[in-house]
Amino acid sequence: MREVPVNGHALALDEIAAVGPGGHHLARPYTRTHYREFWTSELFDNTGHNSPSGARGLTLEDRVRSKVERLCGQERTFVLTTEQTRELEAIVAGC
Repeated sequence: MREVPVNGHALALDEIAAVGPGGHHLARPYTRTHYREFWTSELFDNTGHNSPSGARGLTLEDRVRSKVERLCGQERTFVLTTEQTRELEAIVAGC
């Protein structure tokens, strides 16, 4: 999946304002142009249930467990500072 920068165009704020409350975006030119860029989860099987691929016969639980194992086995790309950890703990404690 390619990364899409988060900016006014990607957020489609003008598009949201143009449609307004209760409207829909399905027939809008923006949607037709950009629908393939929307994020989809790799965990869910979006193929039809009659499709032979069907997520290779794995259940959602199987796919989640596999992803967790893969992520836990990877080196962390970032580490929170002690100050960041304290801030998060304070936020959680306040909930």
